[in-house]
Amino acid sequence: MKSILVSAILSAFVSAFALNSIIIANDSSITESRSYTDPIWSKDGNFIAFITIKGNKSNLIVVSADGSKGEVLFSADKDILVNPDWSPDSTKLAFIYQKVQDFGDLKIITQSNIYIVNRDGSELFNVTGSNPELVDRVNTRQQWSPDGNQLSFSSERENSDTWIVNFKDMSFKNLTSNSNAISAYSSWSPDGKSLAYIAYDKTEIYIHSLISESTTTLELPKTPSYLAWSPNGASILIQPFEGNMFLLSVADGLTHELNLDGTKPLWSPDGAEILVEALPGISLDDINSLSNWDIMKFNIQENKLLNLTTTNTSKDISASWSPDGTQIVFISDRDGFENIWIMNSDGTGQHILTGDLLIDNAI
Repeated sequence: MKSILVSAILSAFVSAFALNSIIIANDSSITESRSYTDPIWSKDGNFIAFITIKGNKSNLIVVSADGSKGEVLFSADKDILVNPDWSPDSTKLAFIYQKVQDFGDLKIITQSNIYIVNRDGSELFNVTGSNPELVDRVNTRQQWSPDGNQLSFSSERENSDTWIVNFKDMSFKNLTSNSNAISAYSSWSPDGKSLAYIAYDKTEIYIHSLISESTTTLELPKTPSYLAWSPNGASILIQPFEGNMFLLSVADGLTHELNLDGTKPLWSPDGAEILVEALPGISLDDINSLSNWDIMKFNIQENKLLNLTTTNTSKDISASWSPDGTQIVFISDRDGFENIWIMNSDGTGQHILTGDLLIDNAI
């Protein structure tokens, strides 16, 4: 019974993570405290970006990796910023700006656009807002191409499509305009020559070649909710809505199930390990244990799962690898308040980053 309950809760969490939330509870007792989301290490290893939310203000912040100093790059009053993502050369950040309309007890996201901004906060640009076809749509799930010249993303209104924007000539292409599938996440091949994407209502994966402009469809054993191409390009990690994750071989389309459950999987830079968020166990007598999320590391070769944050009662989430794979940044509320933490890749040396951080232009 316990394993069934864990699977059901994880499935519900994954669905909420995968399907963009549109309606938000308007609870001032929650929004007056500061929260953190989406920490991510720059590709050069020198900076960490994240979002803070306090009251009705969202801030995009970049800090030095040693925590010595930080700066607010962009702020939004009454709206929401999410999902910062570094460009491959670490000079820019792409992020999502969600316009929110207040209806008393509810806040409704009416528009979502993908912006890019320089690391110093200059040259803010509304990428999707520059295309009339994408105005008034929910544009999310952006992914930089390996060379930084393109960005893939999902765009939703009555339907959901996978798009690519090429920054060299600011051209946009809808890869799924002739499909009735509900397109979702995408992932670039390491060489940048192909883009894989999934649909929430299909047990399929689509691999689009940017060289031949052709798309290959491969069958999957389960309906996918997320995907991530391996660093060596040989396989694609698939997270299904239910059950264990599995690897898809790009060469022959065969799948290999992993002894790995959880959500938000993230490849290590060398492709040997995968980070996930998971519930290590649930006491049916203690509903508070549902908040005990931990960050776990799965070794593919050893088929072994290691819990890195065994703090028993805290919520440890949103992990991101350093580019050399030696450290992990994450969010934890173990001290009673959310903060950004850093640990070594084996779970040792856990220390707070944002406790006494000096942030320029902070509100």
